[in-house]
Amino acid sequence: DRFGKAIGINSHLKELRFLGLAATPFRRERVTKEDFEKFFRGLFQNRSIQKMSFVNCNLFAGEIIRILIPFFTGNHNFESLEISLCDLGRNGLRCLSVALSEFNSLKEFALSSFGSRTLQEVIKALSGHSRLRTLNLRENNIGR
Repeated sequence: DRFGKAIGINSHLKELRFLGLAATPFRRERVTKEDFEKFFRGLFQNRSIQKMSFVNCNLFAGEIIRILIPFFTGNHNFESLEISLCDLGRNGLRCLSVALSEFNSLKEFALSSFGSRTLQEVIKALSGHSRLRTLNLRENNIGR
C-alpha cells in the first residue's frame, strides 16, 4: 500500500515492469489479487508512467487489468503496454478489450501466447488507438 502511494506521487518514473509474479513451486510467498489492489490504489495518482509490462504474471483471469482501468484512463502519458506469458484466459482477454476501449493513448502494444480466435475483441479495441505505431502479437498462432 505504501509502496504504491510512493510510486503514485513519483513524477520521474517512466516504466513499470512486473516480472515473474506467478505462483510457482519455487516461490515461498504468493502475490495475491489483494496485494495488487493495494499497490494499484496508490499507483492511480501517477501521471508520469509511460510504459507497463507484465511478463509471466498471474493476472487473476484479467481482474488486474480491470483494476487498472482508472490508471489507464487517467494517465494521458501512458503509451506502451506489454502482456507476455501471463494467465489471462478468455475472461481476461475480455477485460483487456474493455480496458483498451476506455482510453486511446497507446503507441505500442504487445500481447503474446494466446490463440488467434481469442484476439478478435482485443484487436477491435485497439482500433481506437490512432497513435499506435507498434503492434506485437508474436506466438499467437495467427493464421494457423
